Amino acid sequence: MVYPLYNDGNVYTILENTFLNSLKSFSLYEKKHGCPTNNLINEIGDHEKVYQRALKNIIEEWKTALIDLLERGKAENSIKKDISSTAVAVYLISSFEGIRGIRKLYDDDIVINDYLNGLSIYLKQLKH
Repeated sequence: MVYPLYNDGNVYTILENTFLNSLKSFSLYEKKHGCPTNNLINEIGDHEKVYQRALKNIIEEWKTALIDLLERGKAENSIKKDISSTAVAVYLISSFEGIRGIRKLYDDDIVINDYLNGLSIYLKQLKH
């Protein structure tokens, strides 16, 4: 989820590919079991300080990459300048990880499809 954010190209397209298309491409196993990092956060993130720091570093790297990408999009005029890059980054990470956890409760992708529709609407609001 982090490495594609460093790619060259249109920022809006990178966001779409990273958040919309990646979720569609997950295997049934990945959909049923959620995100390993998020699973660890939910299980031990508030108890074990060593793991907490390591997991937080992963999220912070992801957040920083998103902020940098959004700022580049603002400079290139593909993303609206009046948005908070930090708020958008935290929202995208939280919603993405949330749907990965929620999907574990379902036997089909209806909830993912609803999420993808909502996310698509949200991303369009960022576009300049």
